[in-house]
Amino acid sequence: MLEQTIPDNLNKYQDAETWVDQYFIDNDKPNYFFDTGIEVDDYQLISGGPETDFSNAKILYEALQGHINLVQASDLRLWAYMAHKQHWDYMHTRWGIDLPVSDIWHQDLIFRKGEMCLIEAASGTGKSSLCSYIYGYRNDYQGIINFDETNIKAYSVKQWVDLRKHSLSMLFQDLRIFTELTALENVQLKNNLTGYKKKKEILAFFEKLGLSDKLNVKTGKLSFGQQQRVAFIRALCQPFDFLFLDEPISHLDDDNSRIMGELIIGEAEKQQAGVIATSIGKHIELPYQRILQL
Repeated sequence: MLEQTIPDNLNKYQDAETWVDQYFIDNDKPNYFFDTGIEVDDYQLISGGPETDFSNAKILYEALQGHINLVQASDLRLWAYMAHKQHWDYMHTRWGIDLPVSDIWHQDLIFRKGEMCLIEAASGTGKSSLCSYIYGYRNDYQGIINFDETNIKAYSVKQWVDLRKHSLSMLFQDLRIFTELTALENVQLKNNLTGYKKKKEILAFFEKLGLSDKLNVKTGKLSFGQQQRVAFIRALCQPFDFLFLDEPISHLDDDNSRIMGELIIGEAEKQQAGVIATSIGKHIELPYQRILQL
């Protein structure tokens, strides 16, 4: 049923958006991470050869709760899309795909304050999963992540709250904007918790990023690029040792990308903070000390 052309299809997924990407973007499915493959907790693929393909397609179809049809569940591109770390053992056994060399996965890696780092990734290599691991939203990984000398899996809720309030700021790819609130209210939510920025500073960010006329507009009525800028302003409304930016300019034009870069450099220098940006193509221009391949 599924031909043995998965390695060829991997490149197609890395080079262009597909119906899989668009489905999860359009429907805002929080339990599926379209940049790391399809992640569903309640299914197990059947190991074996071609004779198991139809059964596995049915399992995938049922796990996605009818959101895709059986033809799509059998699509070679979808199976290629699943070839990431979480399903690597299965994909390697079924199609003999070799694990790509990564500067991050299965490596000892240190991020330092004051350093700017770019993580370049192909679609499906776990870019946003890495951000979620570091931010403590997910812990379904092997290995150890330490902040200073402490394993983050040992952190209490209070420690996480304090860390995210004072040390670690994140701009997620999916933004996590409250669409029923205005642009200014979204930013004030963070700033009311931290008290870090004066209102005139916040308004200056809005002006620099061309959003002065959107202050009182509900973010659900803004374009994705405008929402991206609002989420970025919110990420600056706290002290941080590290600023993580997951595809921060994916929907920005060159002018807004440049302005965002200037603001990042200024805030990072002020706080002597580290900056880690991810990209699957177009990346924000910063004076990177390191460029890593995911």
